[in-house]
Amino acid sequence: MRRRDFFRLVGAAAMTLPTAARAQFNTSKPITMIVPFPAGGGADILVRLLTKYMAENLGHAFIVQNQPGAGGGLAFGQVARAAPDGQTLGWISTGFPVMAATLSNMGRHPMTGRSAYSAIHVKDMLSIMFTCGMYDYSGQWAYRVGVPAKSGVSGGVITVVNRQLGIGTYSPRLDPYGNSCRGTEVCVELASRLGLHVFDCLNVGSSFLDAIL
Repeated sequence: MRRRDFFRLVGAAAMTLPTAARAQFNTSKPITMIVPFPAGGGADILVRLLTKYMAENLGHAFIVQNQPGAGGGLAFGQVARAAPDGQTLGWISTGFPVMAATLSNMGRHPMTGRSAYSAIHVKDMLSIMFTCGMYDYSGQWAYRVGVPAKSGVSGGVITVVNRQLGIGTYSPRLDPYGNSCRGTEVCVELASRLGLHVFDCLNVGSSFLDAIL
């Protein structure tokens, strides 16, 4: 996607916010966008460009606040502690879902089509992710979700449904195993509703399902 088209997409999304959603904002108070990266870097520059565009379309001031450290944990901890009034937002890059989608696409980047990993390396990575990617919770994950995944103590989880889709989630509150509480439950729910478990015969990519429909 070209940068110009990306800016248009973000601007359009901002302009199509429901009236009720706009009404809940205190227009006398600027919206704070917390960025988990240092000032002056590529992500910071992109955020400042986008918030300028959003401010023009929403008619609402934005403040960009940089809070690097702990793999994003400091920034999103601040977001989690903020009042639930819509005045504090957190910025996250597309790294998690793109990484998951690349692994689910046999190592090819989903947007560029370029090969990032060979198929044999994808097989090795997914095998490791399936057996130990969720720390000491990996056994329960295999039972409840049943697809390869990798979590990080910053609150990120990538989940790979082989040759079907990749899922990236981020929520900094961790369980006793060091995995994202909400990220885990989101994946459990998706696996249950969509039949994503690798051993579920109703998995949409299953040849058994194709044979009986």
